[in-house]
Amino acid sequence: MESSTRNSQRTAILQAREKRYEEALSINESFPVVAVVHANVAGVDKHPDYIHALVDYYKNKMKSLAPKRMIKRDNADGPYRVLAFDDPDAGSLKTAAVGFETERPAGRLIDVDVFCKGEAIKRETPRPCIICGKPVFDCMRNKRHPLEEIIHAQHTVAHDFLRDELKAIMLESIERELNLSPKFGLVTKTSKGSHPDMD
Repeated sequence: MESSTRNSQRTAILQAREKRYEEALSINESFPVVAVVHANVAGVDKHPDYIHALVDYYKNKMKSLAPKRMIKRDNADGPYRVLAFDDPDAGSLKTAAVGFETERPAGRLIDVDVFCKGEAIKRETPRPCIICGKPVFDCMRNKRHPLEEIIHAQHTVAHDFLRDELKAIMLESIERELNLSPKFGLVTKTSKGSHPDMD
């Protein structure tokens, strides 16, 4: 029974990937370049607790490149975001996408596919394995790492990323609060507020 459930989950995932691909090609008929930011995690659970936050983080990175249209989606292969661009320079867009994917370890859990003229633009360098750093397709082909080890590594990378992001947001919030001026009745860098005895 468990094997049958896993097979049906895998089938649903493959169908979802095909549907996402077809949607990107359909949108590519109206826009010169389309980018799809989607989850890239091992196993049949494509909705681990961290994945929506990661997809949206990298969607925002791509959003900085000024897309004309954005669509939010979710299916059996996990959440994804479709961004349509008027800029016909797909090569530069793919270079930027690969830069976003590789600037932090959490980028390994995301794929940014770029489509132009009905075709996906391929990466120039293979993605590294999250465990050993060798080309991931080589590790997959040779079944070098158990699935449990890969999933554990994914969770560790994602949670470290989210912890660091939250820490940065909290520190920025504290700094903004400290630098806010004027503050009613409170001491600031430029005012004693309601405390004449304080410099």
